[in-house]
Amino acid sequence: MPDETEAALMRSRSSTHRDNCAPLVQLDESCPMPTRASHLPHYVERTALQKLRATPGLSALHLMPAGPKTLSKMVEKTWIAPQAGSPTRYCITPEGEAALKAEIPMPRSAQARAR
Repeated sequence: MPDETEAALMRSRSSTHRDNCAPLVQLDESCPMPTRASHLPHYVERTALQKLRATPGLSALHLMPAGPKTLSKMVEKTWIAPQAGSPTRYCITPEGEAALKAEIPMPRSAQARAR
C-alpha cells in the first residue's frame, strides 16, 4: 500500500497530466467530414466479405464483428445472400465481390505521401 507521499505524488502527476493534455486533432466545424459512399463497404462489412470470399457458407456467428443489423444491411445491398436451405449461413454475391474490388478513395495528403 503506498504511503502518503507516494499517493500525493501520484495525484499530482495525474492532475498535471490532465491539465496539460491538449486534443490531438482540432476539428474544423466549418469543413465537415465527407460521408462514405454507400457502394463502399466499411471495415466490418469488408471483414465479413473477405471471410465469405475465403469460405462460402459461413454462419452469422463466424462473421463477427458483423452483427445482425450489419448482415441485414449487407443483404439489402445484395452483397451477401442467405445460403439455400439455411437462413443463418451466407454466401458472397457478385455485387459483394465488386464492392470488395472497388477502389477506396484516399485524401489528397495521403496520395502525396504514397508517391
